[in-house]
Amino acid sequence: MTKEQLLLIARDSKLVYGALGDQEKCNAYEESLTLDGEHGYLTKYFGIKTPYKGWIEPGRIDRTHITKRAFLEASRALWWRPKRLVRVLISIYKVEGGIWEWRLGDNEFCPALRELIRVSDKVIKGETAELSRCLAMFLYFSPTYRMWLQDIAGEINKESFLKSPLKETIRLIRIFLKRWKSGNPERLKVKTMLWALLIVIILKRKLAKEFAAELNPDRVKLDDMDWYYCLRRGNYDFKGLTLEERLKLVEKRDKEEENIILGI
Repeated sequence: MTKEQLLLIARDSKLVYGALGDQEKCNAYEESLTLDGEHGYLTKYFGIKTPYKGWIEPGRIDRTHITKRAFLEASRALWWRPKRLVRVLISIYKVEGGIWEWRLGDNEFCPALRELIRVSDKVIKGETAELSRCLAMFLYFSPTYRMWLQDIAGEINKESFLKSPLKETIRLIRIFLKRWKSGNPERLKVKTMLWALLIVIILKRKLAKEFAAELNPDRVKLDDMDWYYCLRRGNYDFKGLTLEERLKLVEKRDKEEENIILGI
C-alpha cells in the first residue's frame, strides 16, 4: 500500500499530534486502541508496526496538567512544611471533578508505572501511598517525562543506591542533566522536581533505600517498544545518543519494519 492510499483510509480517524516525536511531520492517525494484559493500553497508528504503550485521552490529559500546576504551586508555597504539603497534595488529588475521579485502573497503566505503583503500595504506608497513582497519572499522560524516567532507570546501580542513596541520586541527576537540553521550556519545572527529589532522599533516606531494594529497574527502563517512540525526540539525548544518531536508527528501523510514515 502506498502512502497516499493509506492516507485516504486514515484521514477520517483521530489525529494525534506529536504521536511519533517532537520533530516536524510526526503526527499520526490512530488506527486502534486495545487493552492488553501485559502492556496496558496500546495505541496502534496507521502505517506503524510498533504500538505505543499509552492512551491519548484529552479529558484526562487536561485534568492531569491542571493538577500538576496546582501541585507545583503548592510545593513552592509549602516546601518547608513537608507534612502539611503532603496533606494539601492529597486534597488537591481528591478534589471533586479532579484527577482522582479520572484515574486509570492499575491494569491500564504501562508496565513501568505498574512497577512504581506496586513498590509504592508495599513500601509507603497510609493515605500517602495514593499519591503514587497520582504520580503515575502525571507520567502516563506526559510521555516526555515518562520516557526521561525510563531512560534514567536503565542507568540505576541498585547496589550503589542501597549503599549511598544520595551519592547515587546525584550521579543519576548528572547523567540526566548531561542528556537533557537546557533550553527546554520545562526547565524551571524540571529543576524544581530535581531539588524536591534530593530533599526527599536526604530527609527520607531509609524509605528511599526500602523503595530501591524492592524496585526492579528492568521493569521500568525503556524496552524496544518504548525505544521506537524516543527516536524522534530532540529535547533529550536518550541513551546518550544525539537526535541525529537516533534519526538514522529510526530511518533504518522504518525500512526494516516497512513502516509507512505519513509525514503529516
